[in-house]
Amino acid sequence: MSQRREFHRRGWELAAIESRRRASQTREILQRERMNLAAEMHDGLGHSLTLIAVRLGQLSLTPTLPDTDRAEVSGIRTIAADAADQLGLAVRLLRQSEDPAAGWSAPSIDEAVIGARQAEMHVETHIAADLTDRLSDEALNTVARVVQEGLTNASKHAPGQPVTVRVEVEGDTVTAIVCNPRDEEASSAHPLDGGFGLHGLRHRAAMLGGALTVHQMPTQFALTLTLPAHARPSADSAASDGDIVAAEDDAATLRSRATRAAIAVPSAILGALVFIAVAYFVLANTLSVMTTAQFADISVGDTQETVERSLPALEMLDPPRDEFPPRPDETCHYYEAEISFFERVDVHVVCFASDQVSRIGTVPAP
Repeated sequence: MSQRREFHRRGWELAAIESRRRASQTREILQRERMNLAAEMHDGLGHSLTLIAVRLGQLSLTPTLPDTDRAEVSGIRTIAADAADQLGLAVRLLRQSEDPAAGWSAPSIDEAVIGARQAEMHVETHIAADLTDRLSDEALNTVARVVQEGLTNASKHAPGQPVTVRVEVEGDTVTAIVCNPRDEEASSAHPLDGGFGLHGLRHRAAMLGGALTVHQMPTQFALTLTLPAHARPSADSAASDGDIVAAEDDAATLRSRATRAAIAVPSAILGALVFIAVAYFVLANTLSVMTTAQFADISVGDTQETVERSLPALEMLDPPRDEFPPRPDETCHYYEAEISFFERVDVHVVCFASDQVSRIGTVPAP
């Protein structure tokens, strides 16, 4: 038994070691992927955004550019420069932090709406008050991202159409909806369900215990986000040492229950068998009694059918057949004269042959 317990203990220790090894390996792989992604973003997209900002700056200084266009170009240059700054922050976070979301500042809902209105989009808002106090940082940032993504999609695929932004908090759930009209041709020409932004938002919503649903109808497009108001990222799926300890405790509990069951079940079965045996013994001794008065009413020559109606329901246990054996052509039945559980009393014998009583007799008590 002690050797078996030692095997169990060593097995759980090996499981914990393997869990830590896999977690470390996963962190290393994720870090390499983050470094590769950061390099690609910096070298490709970062360079392009910086170049766009520089070219727009040069364009804004062109003397022949009308003042209205110059202001428009300057605004676009500011957006490109901000995008380059945000990309730089993302690259630094990917390179330095094990948590890519740490330190990341998402645009607020108001900033996303103001930016869209500055781009001459018609945006109608119905936003609950005090979201900062009612939502966790992760939930608030995700809602802002969904609003930003919905406004961006509307500007690309439904330019000039009004957009409705609705954010509501009921109990412990926040719901954000961004919807806009679409014409049928735009719906078929620009399906939005496979966008990279939507895939990322779906993943983020799932990590926070919520869901992002895309509703694409012939004349309307809508994003619907539902999240716990105090959402936090779910723990890593890899088993931790605490998980291993908890699993070991559960296994120990199951083993203890199995041991108790291994003892209790056979004991219960044995007890039931003993009860059945005792009950049958009492029943057999009670229902196999033929009193002397009942026996006196039976005579040789009576028909078997008539006599059997008055016989007890059972015969006695362990009848004295050697002392009153049946003849070859007879069937004999043995009944005690009174109830006796431990010592045998007088036994009345009734024998049948040719459908009638052939013999009767009494075997005296020993």
